[in-house]
Amino acid sequence: MKKRMKLRNTILITIIMITAIIVLILGYVSSRQFEELLTERMVDDYQETVNTMRKNVETLITYTQDFTKYMSLDEDVLETIIEYQNMDKSSILNRMAMKQKWDMLSQRLIFSTSMIYSLEIYSGETMVYSYYDDPTVNDTKNVPDEILRMANAQSPPIWTDLLTLRQYRSYVKKPDYGFAVVKSVSNESMGKVGVIAVYVRESSFADILKPINEEQKNTFYLVNGDNNIVSAVNKKDLYKRADVSLGLTTEEYEKCMQDGVLLKEEKGQEPLLYVSRMIGENGLKLVCETTMEELGRQQRSLKLFIGIVMLLSVILAAVSAWFVSGRVTKPLGELMGIMERITTEDKNSHLRFPDGNTGEIGILGNRFNELMDELDASMQQIYQEQRQRRHNEVRLLQ
Repeated sequence: MKKRMKLRNTILITIIMITAIIVLILGYVSSRQFEELLTERMVDDYQETVNTMRKNVETLITYTQDFTKYMSLDEDVLETIIEYQNMDKSSILNRMAMKQKWDMLSQRLIFSTSMIYSLEIYSGETMVYSYYDDPTVNDTKNVPDEILRMANAQSPPIWTDLLTLRQYRSYVKKPDYGFAVVKSVSNESMGKVGVIAVYVRESSFADILKPINEEQKNTFYLVNGDNNIVSAVNKKDLYKRADVSLGLTTEEYEKCMQDGVLLKEEKGQEPLLYVSRMIGENGLKLVCETTMEELGRQQRSLKLFIGIVMLLSVILAAVSAWFVSGRVTKPLGELMGIMERITTEDKNSHLRFPDGNTGEIGILGNRFNELMDELDASMQQIYQEQRQRRHNEVRLLQ
């Protein structure tokens, strides 16, 4: 019986171990495949969101450029610049009258849209009017001379980098941020007569960069060609390097810029997804960081589910192995019991292995019965020969 139990335990342990190994391998492979599919699906969904945001930014850029082209073709703008160039600039009255005309012109044009909030007019490289600063008080130019020369040399509008401005008209002395779109003003007869700069607020881009769902941990940056942040919801991030603000190494940031997507998964932390998109031909990039909490939750749920399935598979294998080993070892135990009884109790060997078993156990039982039949026949023959020999000996003695 102990041998039978030992065999049963061996079969049981072997089946459980083999099943556990197979389940672990299949569970690991399936877990990795499901995680990759889940990650790919969620990354694709998020990239669609980023692509939509990029289109909105490009729409704002295109609108501003088109508005700048429209203003550069405005007859009133052209006439006032020519009038300024021909007037007596030493006369304060002339300068005040010209400023009043430009103020009225600026208000008419600026108030026609909520996107544009200021404009400047240049004659050559000299700023002659600014809706933001009063040239009679402050002659500081917001647009660099290099941009002005480029605008005079080419027709398409040119974007400046992020500018920090202070509006003299406002009682609030905090800085304002914006971009200037610069374009030359010209006509067929006189050629280029000046330059107009139209300003769009940085906050107009920041409004686009705001996450739709406030509960999501998303960060969106508009980055220039030098990898400096030029638009962000949090103004403290402006002018900072994007890789530093995002917590990326130089290699990771360059990989994100090159591949357009970077997924960071560190043990014990939620996955972080970084997406970058080029915007137009201005050298701007849209860089986004999001904490993939949903991905982390689904990954944990997937691992838990696969772990439960693996555990149930091992338990089912153990139960199945118990029954299988029982079906195998029980007939063997009966056979061993019969053999033991024949050895210790019944010397006549009339015991037989019961019929009804199939397979190898049935063949073994039948072969045992045949062997015992042959043994009984041999013993009966020996007994008959011994009896005949004694009978013959008795007859000789008589």
